[in-house]
Amino acid sequence: MSGSPKVQRGRRLTFFVPDDLDGERLDRALARLLPALSRSYLKKLAKDGLCWINGQQAAPDRHVARGDQVVLLLDHPVVPPCHAEPVPVRVVHEDAHTLVVFKPAGMVTHPAKGHAGGTLLNAVVGHLDDEIARGWARPHILTRLDKDTSGVVLIAKTPQAQRALQKALETRR
Repeated sequence: MSGSPKVQRGRRLTFFVPDDLDGERLDRALARLLPALSRSYLKKLAKDGLCWINGQQAAPDRHVARGDQVVLLLDHPVVPPCHAEPVPVRVVHEDAHTLVVFKPAGMVTHPAKGHAGGTLLNAVVGHLDDEIARGWARPHILTRLDKDTSGVVLIAKTPQAQRALQKALETRR
């Protein structure tokens, strides 16, 4: 398969397993083919009977083979990590995979007990609302700042960016 299929809720996707995914678990193969969606979301689709391999319903732990026809029905809403809020976000940099924003002092980074609203993550989800609705973005804050600290925060918009940036941060690249 060349490139990833476009992702829209309520849409049936049909594709064939490429050579490099031969023998891989279905949920892992789907996560590699559809990087805008989380593996847990794709696993849930398969568990709920919304995935077929060669015409037969397939469990997430089933192994795929090169050339298998996979049909996936994207019928569950993609749940963002929190609710969108129309809080202004000062964007320092944004591209297809990353977002860098300025977090002001006094703003909590993630929702938590006693801080369900007005958080940086809620503001980011509001900023990316259209991309999230289309399945193109799933924000993950990589650098955190305390409530009373201001500064720039790095956010991965895609699972591939999250993995690559986490690895780069761990190895101090």
